[in-house]
Amino acid sequence: QGAVDVQLGKTVSRLRLERGWTQDVMSDRPGPHRAHIGEIERGETNITLDAAGVGQQPAIRRPAQLRF
Repeated sequence: QGAVDVQLGKTVSRLRLERGWTQDVMSDRPGPHRAHIGEIERGETNITLDAAGVGQQPAIRRPAQLRF
């Protein structure tokens, strides 16, 4: 787990919570399964932004909202 993975996870979690989404709601949209969202938010997985579905989510755009 690198620092980038942890920061990306915190950012995804913060953006999700700001929108009032549960992990289930987020997983209903294009992108990873709910269990994988949890791994991403905890920084437990090394992912690409495309694999995370970031940019596919209308309310989570890249890269402007993913500043480290």
